[in-house]
Amino acid sequence: MLTFKGGIRVPSYTAPKSGVGALTLAVANEPAAHGINLNAVALGYFATSNAGALQADKNAILRI
Repeated sequence: MLTFKGGIRVPSYTAPKSGVGALTLAVANEPAAHGINLNAVALGYFATSNAGALQADKNAILRI
């Protein structure tokens, strides 16, 4: 989700997630010419104590 929405408090975590998303898109271009699709799994947040600050932030873009 950080790849698509950005990170509010975690830019150092958002950057590598975005890199994986961009790499997936870039690598997908070559096999697309042959009718082959490429997918990647983009997990969202889990409701844990580690994500508590985002859950409590009323201005957060992402909701758990």
